[in-house]
Amino acid sequence: MLKEKKILVTGANGFIGSHLVSILAKSGYEVWAMIRPGKLPYFEYENELIKVVYGDLTEKKSLLKLVPSGGTVINLAVNPSDKRLSVEVNIKGLKNLTEAAKEKKVRKFIQISSQAVKINKKGRYAKTKLEGEDIVKNAGINWVILRPSLVYGEGEKGLFNKIKALAQKLKIVPVFGNGKSLVYPVKIEELCQIILKSIQSKKDLGKIVDVGSSPGVSYLEMYRMVAGEGVRILHLPVILGKLMGSIFELLRFKNPPFSIDNVLGSTQKIGCDGKDSEKYYGIKISQFKTGLTSYGNNKKKVAVIGLGKMGLVHTTILSSIPDVKIVALIDTNKSLYSTIKSYGIAGKFYTSYEEARSKDKFDYVFILTPTWTHASLMKKALTDEKAVFVEKPALKNKIEVEEINKLLKGKDVNLKIGYTLLSRRVIRKFKEELGSGRYGKVIKVEGGFKHGEVLAKKNGWMFKKGMSGGGVIMNPGPHLIAVVNYLFGKPQKIRANLKKLYSDEVEDEAKLLFDYDDFEADIKLSWSVKGCDVARYEIKVFMEKATIFCDGNYLSILKNGKEIRIDEEDLKPILQISCFDINPGIYGEAFFVEDYEFLFNKKKEKSRDILSVEEILSEIYQETACE
Repeated sequence: MLKEKKILVTGANGFIGSHLVSILAKSGYEVWAMIRPGKLPYFEYENELIKVVYGDLTEKKSLLKLVPSGGTVINLAVNPSDKRLSVEVNIKGLKNLTEAAKEKKVRKFIQISSQAVKINKKGRYAKTKLEGEDIVKNAGINWVILRPSLVYGEGEKGLFNKIKALAQKLKIVPVFGNGKSLVYPVKIEELCQIILKSIQSKKDLGKIVDVGSSPGVSYLEMYRMVAGEGVRILHLPVILGKLMGSIFELLRFKNPPFSIDNVLGSTQKIGCDGKDSEKYYGIKISQFKTGLTSYGNNKKKVAVIGLGKMGLVHTTILSSIPDVKIVALIDTNKSLYSTIKSYGIAGKFYTSYEEARSKDKFDYVFILTPTWTHASLMKKALTDEKAVFVEKPALKNKIEVEEINKLLKGKDVNLKIGYTLLSRRVIRKFKEELGSGRYGKVIKVEGGFKHGEVLAKKNGWMFKKGMSGGGVIMNPGPHLIAVVNYLFGKPQKIRANLKKLYSDEVEDEAKLLFDYDDFEADIKLSWSVKGCDVARYEIKVFMEKATIFCDGNYLSILKNGKEIRIDEEDLKPILQISCFDINPGIYGEAFFVEDYEFLFNKKKEKSRDILSVEEILSEIYQETACE
């Protein structure tokens, strides 16, 4: 494991820490989750990248053993109220940690502070957090200080859930003062994504970054939204709140209803710059009302069918999306469940769709099984009026295409097929450039796919036409054909020449000619190219005033003898949220985009267009014989 991939998280047992360690591990980081000696971890740590370590900020020697040399430290450890421990942990302990970090030459130190440091009349917590910021700034290390506002989400045990508990039990929620002071709540998932972005960011070094929603909401408004209808708001004098907080402290309440710091923080003016998270990390914090709707039972409930390679890819991505909950994991191979679970992916295991449907509730189904199983599963899920995502190609022959089209006819359905290249930034940019009108008409198109995957006879379902539907056209080919269809639509006529080199039942090479009104697209596909160890997709469009080339990674526009190159990373992200890039080398961001758009994009394709690629594939085989 590279040094920069090693991260020490202090306070891992806390609300933020218990969420963060899981997200970091799923992003490929080796996480040393530090908890106090004698405590059990409150987070799932089945992922092999999470290592539970025991340490104490007050003991510098123990920290020197735990701080990763050249790695990253994320400090979440804090004591909020105890008179002695707040100084020992928040100030002296933090100094020990920064000194250890300097000695071990960490690449970055991320200090999680609080908006409370801004108020004029500070309690013990706010005072020690502010002093802690000074310690970090003067430690002689690379640092960033994040100042989150009130953090809410599942598992939260602080002010937010205390409000909910009081509302449920007493039907009364106390508000100190007039309740007009503003707060800028942030979802736990969004805070974790910001921390994740900060790890690799250089832009935020030496900065203090506000983390909060915009616009803010008043405490009175927030309490009403959290408490719900039928709950009485009881205004109490600030002085009474401070007195009660002092009594809780004297009586050593381990988890008091509120603290002096809660009273002071909720009754003084605080300004939080909600644009900071966008400026430094490209993440816009959800407004509280929006975020609150996704809290608890309002998540997208998903069933995943097929837990093999693609199942692991999609379940990992789905687990990283805050507003998604995987409720059912379906596969006939029971041994795959332990593999999926080892990655920290939750969900009940079932051996059939019928069993899952009878025992669980879900609205979205991901079909990630071999091609020959798709049609029957799609029929069941679509008949149940589920939204369906199915891996490419969706169907293996004309009969299946006609059956599903008949089922879709006239219906408003959410059905998406996993043509991942269509979720690449450069492909979206390609379509934009073609439609701009700057380059005149299309004269001709050339497309190609090359790979050295099949250089001898192979066995398996992919090489049996009755199960896969075909060879190179049905396996890697649909990605390229989907891009051609996305850019130009369905051709008026298709001519094809298919050739077997090593396979008995399916084609290893294909030469296709798509006829459009004013031009032709010449497409060549082969998975039997010697020496081609990496799969390559290419499309070249010859136009009246320019030639545009794309290989899925960059776009090249040649006009008047000058080339303009546009790389994937130079383009604005398709989604204005943090994307979990599962593997940058194999279009990782695009996998995330296609899953997210399927779940959250309200714009749906017309039913007659959904299977357009499958119709093209079936027509290729209808029009030709394999040599």
